[in-house]
Amino acid sequence: SEAVVSVAGRAGDSRAVTTRITDTAGKVYTELTLVASLDRSGRGQVRFPLKLPAERWLTVGASLPAGDASSWDDNRTQLLEVPPRRVVTMLTGSQPIPAERFMRLALDPSEGTQTAWPLLVKPATSIAADAKVVVAALTKWPDAPTVNALRDFARAGNTVFLALQPGLEESWDTTPADVRATLVELMGGTPVKRAATGEYNLIAGMSSSLMEGLADPTMQLATAAARRFIFLDGLSPAVEVPLSLGRASGAGSERLVPLLVRKPVGAGLAFTLTTLPDPRFTNLPTHPVFLPMLVRAALAGGGGSTPANVEIGSPIVLRDRSLDGKSQLDLETPQKERFVLPAKRDDTGTSFTFDRTQSAGIYTVAATGSTDPIALANVQLPGAEAEPDRREASAIASGENVVIARSAEELQTKFATLSEPEPRWSIPIAIVLMLLCVEALMGSITTAWRWPFARTPANVAAA
Repeated sequence: SEAVVSVAGRAGDSRAVTTRITDTAGKVYTELTLVASLDRSGRGQVRFPLKLPAERWLTVGASLPAGDASSWDDNRTQLLEVPPRRVVTMLTGSQPIPAERFMRLALDPSEGTQTAWPLLVKPATSIAADAKVVVAALTKWPDAPTVNALRDFARAGNTVFLALQPGLEESWDTTPADVRATLVELMGGTPVKRAATGEYNLIAGMSSSLMEGLADPTMQLATAAARRFIFLDGLSPAVEVPLSLGRASGAGSERLVPLLVRKPVGAGLAFTLTTLPDPRFTNLPTHPVFLPMLVRAALAGGGGSTPANVEIGSPIVLRDRSLDGKSQLDLETPQKERFVLPAKRDDTGTSFTFDRTQSAGIYTVAATGSTDPIALANVQLPGAEAEPDRREASAIASGENVVIARSAEELQTKFATLSEPEPRWSIPIAIVLMLLCVEALMGSITTAWRWPFARTPANVAAA
């Protein structure tokens, strides 16, 4: 898979982004530095590949090595829980069929050579004791002991994946009633006799976590199609449809037809693919979406992969079927403070809530009296704080003691202007100066007027 890192900053800038995959003890497994080019809106993205080691708890983080004035928003992390390796029983008949081969390669492309792969496929005619997943390509309806074993296996908290061969609906009415009732419990609907005409395109359910990311253009989901399949009617409200079929373009409008359905059965899950992954019926077995879809279905219900990643102030909520028998759990904060979490039970099951997330870091949840973690939660600083909220400066602050500048040069100029001396009492001083000028002028005129008539003793003697 891959991770996407979003960076916000000054428009047109380029920022180096370092990404790391580490365990909770700080050991670095992968480190990569890429450059994000920010567009006119000041945003950019970098993508880097994710190849996770065989560790249960991992953190995927991204940081800005250069940093900035506010260092707290220079890094973000996400906590991942890698699900434990699950044994898959591939139920096989006396005659192998192509669909089984396609399903086995999709579940484990290395055929057991990669020990870090999360699935280990074991072909068998019955369910293995250590199996957590059963996959079966049905070319005929199973007998009562087999279908009952599949139902009990799912009810115990495991996963069942059934692929149906088109044409089986023709023999549905002649199947024993008890077998049909058990199959409906697993499939969530009833097969009906209805012929598929033409070609149908695959459409991913947008709200399904199973198909998350598989509708991306790089996965080419629009090129996946099916020609023959079984129609399921009367789906129960508990059924989720991660993958549907719709009419190909130009073939008319028709409601979507379920192709892959997901149904809770007891504490486990049952998936039903309404066609065989066989090139005679569909191009799905050779399509890019088939492998991640089948692997995700096999890993579903096994716990892990979705630990709590919350922000400071948001509660940590743990909800898992495996915790239904617990009355309380212990939680340890990053500061090594310990709290007891009492169980809360309602119609949806058992949950444990902790709402005092006042510091960032890893919070550990364990059974009472144990140090082995049941779950971890990652609490981090709020990402929204890094989002700029731009407003006119004059709308935020105004007055005589406020200086607004848009650059360092403008700020220096304004401070230089403020530093220059300003005259005070200018109007009274101007009036005084004016009066002095008038007085001086009047004195000059008086002197000039008296001078021709002035007489001195010398003038008198001369006369």
